Amino acid sequence: MSASSILTSIDGEVFLRKLLRKHSWGSPDADPEERVKSAVDEIFLQDDLPYSLFRVASDEELRRAILGFNSGRTSLRSDVAWLLIRPDEFDAFGITPSKSPGDTKCRFANDLHFDIIADQTRLESLCRQIMTTNRPILSLRKSHLEPWISQARDESCLSHPDSVECKVVNCPPINNLPSQAET
Repeated sequence: MSASSILTSIDGEVFLRKLLRKHSWGSPDADPEERVKSAVDEIFLQDDLPYSLFRVASDEELRRAILGFNSGRTSLRSDVAWLLIRPDEFDAFGITPSKSPGDTKCRFANDLHFDIIADQTRLESLCRQIMTTNRPILSLRKSHLEPWISQARDESCLSHPDSVECKVVNCPPINNLPSQAET
């Protein structure tokens, strides 16, 4: 799935969960239960709680979340793959995303950050449901990221390594992080 079609394929906002690798979601041809268990293990259980997400509802938020995430990696150009989760899919299994401060170099991306805490059974139910929709993962290669990286450099977004001061007009102020009472 291309970045340009993500928000049109899912009506409204979506949560992004980073995949370790593109194949972490498994093959539709695999045994369904083995695929679910393997995906949950690779996408969630190999990380410590809470599980990190970004909530996006626009192309700009998508771009900022992905570049913000990549700002903590060896290269902004690193290929990325994401699982797309609709808010109602979390609701269906009693999983509640909580606003949390992100730790990327981009304040805009950090403002989109959420965490979830869920046990293996709920995560398996969630992944099983998403798999029944045949929704593809979002996979972005270097060629998809290049224009975004250029734009980040041009606007002095801190996700870009050449930027020393954020000059993004609509970037949230530093003190716009959620308090413990809001989460």
